[in-house]
Amino acid sequence: MLTLSHLGRYEIETEIGRGAMGVVYRARDPKIDRIVAIKTISLAGQEPADELEYRRRFAQEARAAGRLSHPGIVTIFDAGEDPETREPYLVMEYVAGEPLSKWPSSVIKMFAGLMAWCTATSSRQTF
Repeated sequence: MLTLSHLGRYEIETEIGRGAMGVVYRARDPKIDRIVAIKTISLAGQEPADELEYRRRFAQEARAAGRLSHPGIVTIFDAGEDPETREPYLVMEYVAGEPLSKWPSSVIKMFAGLMAWCTATSSRQTF
């Protein structure tokens, strides 16, 4: 397994989650001395045309999510791309707590639906 020490300017402290789509790290932004969460998105195995479309949608959704502001939704601070692997990532507010694996699946499904609705609604907004 590859061990990262940095993503862009962010200093990786530890891995805090792993799933089918990527990995989430706890990291530090040395520029402003802030702890953040970084979610990487794996594009391994994508066809070139599919990868381009995925990158376009990822950037669009990152912009939409970055415009959201609500106490129940983490704030997106930055979006970038790993210079070595070219995998995109999101830098967001770090919220300490229990892993979702300890939550009832019904609660997780409810929040997933709410997040999908927020992202869809935000992406239709014109600013």
